[in-house]
Amino acid sequence: EIFIKLDYNINFRAGAYMIRRPDIIAQIPVVELLKHANYALGTIAENYRTNFICYDESMAGEIENTRLIYKDMMIALRDASFTPYYQAKYDVFTGKLVGVELLVRWNHKIHGMIPPSVFVPHLEKTGFIVELDFQMFEIACENLQHWINQNFDNIIISSNFSRRHLKDKKFVRKLTEISDRFQIPRSQLEIAITE
Repeated sequence: EIFIKLDYNINFRAGAYMIRRPDIIAQIPVVELLKHANYALGTIAENYRTNFICYDESMAGEIENTRLIYKDMMIALRDASFTPYYQAKYDVFTGKLVGVELLVRWNHKIHGMIPPSVFVPHLEKTGFIVELDFQMFEIACENLQHWINQNFDNIIISSNFSRRHLKDKKFVRKLTEISDRFQIPRSQLEIAITE
């Protein structure tokens, strides 16, 4: 007999919904009630210290907001309504501009400028943050190519990427394909993984 010892780290996570009397009276389908439990489970990803969470009424508004934001986000990704903003980085000793950090903003047609603290968690939850990150990186490379052509050839551009990219084995290849298309030297690109 051959015994192989394997080390596993098993984590338990659960979302729950407490069925109430009005639910029974209204004969709400179990499938609908399970959606509430699943939504509660989805919020655990934003709170790493919690393994179990119960759905509460405050989540009902969040579900509706998520649906509306999700729909608008899909349109914004398609229409490129997410806008890059650059935050300058200066050398504290020389005062010289040494680089920029790419920040993203959402210019919503109705609500105006929406900060990342509002839309990024939704993009993370749905996975569309990956698409946005690459979209912004491509714009950054295009802008950097333009700056290099104007003799700002020592500027380093820093782009933020979701930790979701770490699961993608082709992540580095995708980055190099984009940067090579715009002939950007690797030394002028800085990648930051967001927590």
